[in-house]
Amino acid sequence: MFAAFVSIWQSRRIFRAMTTTFPQQLTVTLPMTRLARETADQFAQQQPTPAKAEQVRQNTLAVYALQDYCQMLGIATDLNAGDSWQPLKRLAANVADLELVGVGRLECRPVEPNASVCLIPPEVWADRLGYVAVQLDLVNLEATLLGFVPTVTTEHLPLDQFDSLDALIDRVHLEQQAAPSISRMATDLGQWLVGQATASWQTIKSLLDSLYTEPAFAFRSAAETTSEDIPAESETLRRAKLIHLSTATVDYPLVLVVEVRPRSEQQRSVYVQIHPIEAGTGLPAGLRLVGLDQAGSVVLETRTRPADDYIQLRFRGRPGELLRLEIELQDTVLSEHFVV
Repeated sequence: MFAAFVSIWQSRRIFRAMTTTFPQQLTVTLPMTRLARETADQFAQQQPTPAKAEQVRQNTLAVYALQDYCQMLGIATDLNAGDSWQPLKRLAANVADLELVGVGRLECRPVEPNASVCLIPPEVWADRLGYVAVQLDLVNLEATLLGFVPTVTTEHLPLDQFDSLDALIDRVHLEQQAAPSISRMATDLGQWLVGQATASWQTIKSLLDSLYTEPAFAFRSAAETTSEDIPAESETLRRAKLIHLSTATVDYPLVLVVEVRPRSEQQRSVYVQIHPIEAGTGLPAGLRLVGLDQAGSVVLETRTRPADDYIQLRFRGRPGELLRLEIELQDTVLSEHFVV
C-alpha cells in the first residue's frame, strides 16, 4: 500500500521520496509550505528568549511536515487539539505533537541535517501513539520524515534505531481498526450528560438499595477530600456498578463509581473511585487503579495504602476520546472502557 502511495505522489510531483544513510529505510521529503513557515515564525515571536523561539519554530515546522504527510495518506488530523498549538503549553514545555483524529497523538521531533540522534524530552514520553523523527533543512526549505518508533525510554535516541515509515502506517491502521470495536463496547459518558445510561450502571441510591449489607461508602464530596475531588451534585451524572476481583483464594466485591462533568464544550472531567461494599473491611492490599488513553499509554495510576477505604483518580479529556480503566489485584485484571 505504501509503495502505491509513493508512486502516486511521485507522478504528481507533490514530494520526492529518497533513501538516507539508512539504506533499508524509505524516507519522505516534503517542501516547507509558506503557511508552515509563517505559523512557525508567529509562534516563535511569542517566546521570551531566542533559544525558546528557535525550539518552537523547529517544533512547529516538524508538526506541519507530519500534518502534510498524513493529509496525503488520507489520515484525519486536528492541529488545534495538540499541546504544541496551545500558547501556554508550548511556552512551558518542549512539545511537538499532532493529534490524529480517533487514533491518538504523534510526537514530531525535529533533527538537524547530519544529526545521528533525536532528542525526545521526558515530558513527551507518555500520552503518545509514537514518535516521528523529522529532519529540517532550513536552507532548501525541506523537511524529511526519517522514521518512527512507538515508545521511548531515553532522551537521546539514535536515528538508526527508528523503524521505517511503513511501521507508522501499520500502527495507525491498526489503531483505526481497533477504535470502532472498542467504541462499540465502551460506556459512552456523553449519554450520561443527557440522563441516559445502560442498565449495568446504576445511580448511587439504586445500588445502595440493592445491597443486603450496610454500605461502607458514601460518595466523597470535595469537602471530605480535596478541592479537585468529585463534586457531590446531580445523580444523573454519577453512576456505580458492583465489580468482583477474584484471586486464587478470595473473591473481593467492590463498588466502582464514575462521574462525568463538562468543563467546557471541548473538555470533560471524569472522576473514578473504588470502594469496598462492607463497613470495616477496607480495600484489599495491593489493589491498583490505572487509567490508559486510546493509544494504550498510562495516564494516571494509584494503588491502595494501609487503611485506605477508597482510592480515586481524576481525568480530563475531550468528548469522543477513549479511556480505559484497569483494576488490578495480584494476577487479576478487570478492564472498563469509556468514551469521554
